[in-house]
Amino acid sequence: MTHHLAIIGAGPKGIAICARAALLASIGKAVPQIAVFEKQQAAAQWNGSCGYTDGQQRLGTSPEKDVGYPYPQNWGPTVARRMQRFSWQAFNVQKGAYTDWIDRGRPQPLHREWAEYLTWVLDEAREFARHVGHGNLITVYDSEVTEIGLAGSMWTITSSNTSHSQVANGLVVTGHGEVDVTPIKQVMSSRPGRVFTGKDFWSRPEDVSRIAQGSTVAVIGSGETAAAIVAKLVERFDRTCRIRVVNRQRTIFSRNETYHENRFYSDPTDWELMSVEERDQFLKRTDKSVVSQQYAEAVSYAEHLRLQVVSVEADPKGPGILLKASGASDVSADYIVWAAGFDPLWFRGRMTPAGRAYVSADPQVVRRKIEYDLGVAGLPDNLKLHLPIPGRGGRLAGLARS
Repeated sequence: MTHHLAIIGAGPKGIAICARAALLASIGKAVPQIAVFEKQQAAAQWNGSCGYTDGQQRLGTSPEKDVGYPYPQNWGPTVARRMQRFSWQAFNVQKGAYTDWIDRGRPQPLHREWAEYLTWVLDEAREFARHVGHGNLITVYDSEVTEIGLAGSMWTITSSNTSHSQVANGLVVTGHGEVDVTPIKQVMSSRPGRVFTGKDFWSRPEDVSRIAQGSTVAVIGSGETAAAIVAKLVERFDRTCRIRVVNRQRTIFSRNETYHENRFYSDPTDWELMSVEERDQFLKRTDKSVVSQQYAEAVSYAEHLRLQVVSVEADPKGPGILLKASGASDVSADYIVWAAGFDPLWFRGRMTPAGRAYVSADPQVVRRKIEYDLGVAGLPDNLKLHLPIPGRGGRLAGLARS
C-alpha cells in the first residue's frame, strides 16, 4: 500500500523532509508520496516577500546546521554521507561561492540567502527523485490549504487552486501562523500608519520611514521577532527615538549558546533524562522568549517595561496610543509594534470538527501530547499528525532556531 504525506508549508522543515525522502527512495527505502502545499513560494518567510523579515537580517544559527543536520549516525553511513548533496556547502559549491564564503570567515547568511538555499534544496530534491525513478514522489501545490478534514483513517486536504481534495495518512503542519491581531484590531483602524505587527513591520518600509525623530515606539514582545525589530529601529534612527520593549519578563533574556545547550539540538539523547520542569526551563532559556547574541547589543539601547498588556487603545488626548496594563499605569506611545501573539495552532481553525477533536484549543495541552517524533499522541492507528511545537515529550532534533 502506498502511503501519502501532506506537508503544509514549504519552509525549512517541509523542505528537509522532501530532501530526506528523495534520498531514502534512491537507496530503495519505502517512503510516502509527498504533497507540499505552499500559498506563496518556497521559503517565503525568509526572503522578505511576505513580511516577518526584509531578507537582510542575518541567520541566528550557523548555516552548517542545514537541512541534513545533524547527519546522525543512526541513519547509517550511506544516508548521512549522501545527504551532504543537499548541504549548505554543496549549495555554495554549485553556485561558485564556496571559496569566497570560506575566505570571508564563514559568515552567517542573510535571510534572503538562506531562502535561496532552501529553494535550491527543494528543486534539487525533486530533480534527484526524478533521476532515480521516483518522479511522482514530491508534488508541490502553489495553493493555500482551506480545509483539513478526516475521511476514515485519512486526512483530506482541500486547497484554493486544486480541483479536488488530496488524501494523506500523515499530515505535517509547519510555520508559526499569522499574528493574532485581536488585541490591536480597533487601534489599527483608528491609528493607521502607527500600528505594526511582527509580520508587516518589514513589508511597510514607507510607514517606518515616516516615524519622526524623538518619537516613542513601543515594541510588545519578548523573543527574536521583537529583538530584530528593535535592532532595525536602533539602526534606522541611531537612538534618536525612544524605544520601549514591553513584556511580562523581569528583563530581556539573551539566548544561551554554549556547547552544553547546543548539543541537545544536535543529539537529544539525554532529553528523556530531564524532568518536565527541566525541559520547560531549557526551552525558555534556549528557544522561547529569548534574544540571540547578534541582537543583544542593539536591544540594550531600548528601555524595558515589565507589564502585562491587557488592551491597546487610541489616546483620546492626541494621535498616540495607550497600552493598558494590568495593575499599572497606562503607557503612551506614538507608534507600536505588536511583536507577540503568533498562533501555534493557526491550522486548527481550518479543521473540520472531526479533525479538531484530536487537537485541543489550548497550546499547553497540545504540548503535553507531543511525542518524541513531534507527532501528536492519541490519534487512531495509521493516522499521523506532526506539529512544529517543541513539546515536553518531544525530541529537539530538527528544530532549527533562527
